[in-house]
Amino acid sequence: MKKPDISDRFDLSDIRKIRDYNAERYAHMTPEEIVADTKSGASELMTAIMKRTTKNKVMIVSDENPTPVAIPAVS
Repeated sequence: MKKPDISDRFDLSDIRKIRDYNAERYAHMTPEEIVADTKSGASELMTAIMKRTTKNKVMIVSDENPTPVAIPAVS
């Protein structure tokens, strides 16, 4: 099974390719394995997004809001 080639545009066709790829991968997995794989992929994606969005920003975390929030850094 080969990973799909995703275009730079990331359009509907690419989403379909990913969906078909995942359906094939998940065909022989248990629901628990699928959930674990999805969480792992989501974790990797969130890390990449955070790296991209936090460039030149400061991360704020508080007890009231444990989710990190990126705000522009003051120069």
